[in-house]
Amino acid sequence: MDLNRFRRYFPLAHWVIQRVWFLFPLFALAAMGLSVFSVHYGLSLMCCWIGVVCLWVDRKHLNYCLLTPLVPMAYILVLSLGAGISMVVYDLGGRYQYGYMVMQVIGLLGFPLFIVAYAAVMKRVPGFVFPAKLQRSAASYVRPLLLIGWFCLLHELAKVGAGIASGVADKGEAGDFQVDTPFGWWSAFGIFLRIQTLGYVLAPFIWRESRLFGRVLLMALLTTLVFLNFVTGSRGMVFAPVVILLAGCYMFLEFRRIKYEILIAVVVLAAVPVVTLMSHYRSTDAFRETSIRNPFAKLATIREGMERMETVTEASGERFTEAGKAFIGVNDAIIYELTPDTIPHEGFGRVEHLLWIYVPYMLSRGERPVLQDENMVSVMYTGQAYARSSIGITWSAELYRRWGWFGIPVGLCLYGLFYGAVFRVVYNYYLKRNLLFGFLICGVFFHFFFLWIFHTLLLTCWLWLYDVPKNLALVTCLYFGLRSAIGFRQSPGLWL
Repeated sequence: MDLNRFRRYFPLAHWVIQRVWFLFPLFALAAMGLSVFSVHYGLSLMCCWIGVVCLWVDRKHLNYCLLTPLVPMAYILVLSLGAGISMVVYDLGGRYQYGYMVMQVIGLLGFPLFIVAYAAVMKRVPGFVFPAKLQRSAASYVRPLLLIGWFCLLHELAKVGAGIASGVADKGEAGDFQVDTPFGWWSAFGIFLRIQTLGYVLAPFIWRESRLFGRVLLMALLTTLVFLNFVTGSRGMVFAPVVILLAGCYMFLEFRRIKYEILIAVVVLAAVPVVTLMSHYRSTDAFRETSIRNPFAKLATIREGMERMETVTEASGERFTEAGKAFIGVNDAIIYELTPDTIPHEGFGRVEHLLWIYVPYMLSRGERPVLQDENMVSVMYTGQAYARSSIGITWSAELYRRWGWFGIPVGLCLYGLFYGAVFRVVYNYYLKRNLLFGFLICGVFFHFFFLWIFHTLLLTCWLWLYDVPKNLALVTCLYFGLRSAIGFRQSPGLWL
């Protein structure tokens, strides 16, 4: 399999991926050695190996695309079950943690079932490419993608601006009102959240195809977005765009000397102190009392965050716990600890609430069933109110919470088959039928890099049955609207 482009930018990763099966004995021996210090260290290393297997399965797409369908699972295995748990356990002196142990064992024994099911469906799908030098397609995709890229980035700026102007983006006192008032004029900017990922992916394409003025405008826009997202205290909205921009650079730009694996390593290493700082930054009284409508004053409170970080670190001796918990990102551990002894299995409870998926909120009367129930489940298990937090549980933890150990392998296999079938249709359409429209559809699914595995049953169904179709409807309107307005011809698939 030709992976020359991937090898040029990721020489070490290419070497490991191509030899992943031969390296298994070395990983296993190293894991046994690390288990002397803590069993979690050994399991973390083996989870990293499974993460490499994910990349091996998707290797045919890696020549141009870093946001492949299995990359989210590789992220979970390497950063969450690998680095995140190891960092937290290190601060605990290497002590055994039952919840983390179950998470890692499921990653080692359960996730491969998902991978095998997905791979069986995706076996004959061609590798993802982008026609950077195919002149016959230039007229069909350059101008439309430029317009769509600018639209998505400006929409993201409008969304962030609306959040700041309304106070919704404020994680302090000024934003507490949204707990009781979740909808307002600002909600209009959050209807199509998935196109933000498409905008960041296309930013390098805009850079490539623009002159000096366009490039300056693009840099100003991206700098403004990074600054405003940092001010809000949202860790995900700071690092997610950086990762997506790197993926876009890899897809659209050519460099002679840059090694992307070095850049990604720098981002991950920088994330540890920055994530820790942001956790303390948004926990200070000054942060909560300062309104985000004055972003520079809000940013100035970071000084108290730095002081708090130093004080807490010295008092507790925990240097990596905050960053480790951020990398873990879910409440799975307590699910495994409390189910079923304290909280019984739910089974098919509340599944009837799915009938409300297509009922608009404006037509609802009285109490509406909760479909985005991650917060509700987290509160039920932790006793802590996550009124404005995105922390949730993974699909595997949801399967255990509902149906016990039997539900995990069955649910992972079924979801793997479904997941592979979706991407089989999407990639085949992009590669064989319509380059431009197919790429826009792929752009909607790039957003799963951050979200697809972190969901309960109800929220997963809501995403696939409502949120994804809604965003697909938007890109469909964009495609046919531009086609009607500027008159470009339908771009053929790459393999026709």
